[in-house]
Amino acid sequence: MIEDIEAILASLYEEKQQAIAVDWTAYIAGTFTSSAFGEPHLYSSAIDDQVN
Repeated sequence: MIEDIEAILASLYEEKQQAIAVDWTAYIAGTFTSSAFGEPHLYSSAIDDQVN
């Protein structure tokens, strides 16, 4: 029974890690707003934009 719990927890841990990775990637590649030039402006933060 304990072995089953360990296998279940390992599986759940892996599922959560994958979900976090997907959500984190979406967050990183999302957009942000800046008012540095006086008025709010929406900027893309796609991976290509971050590399430049």
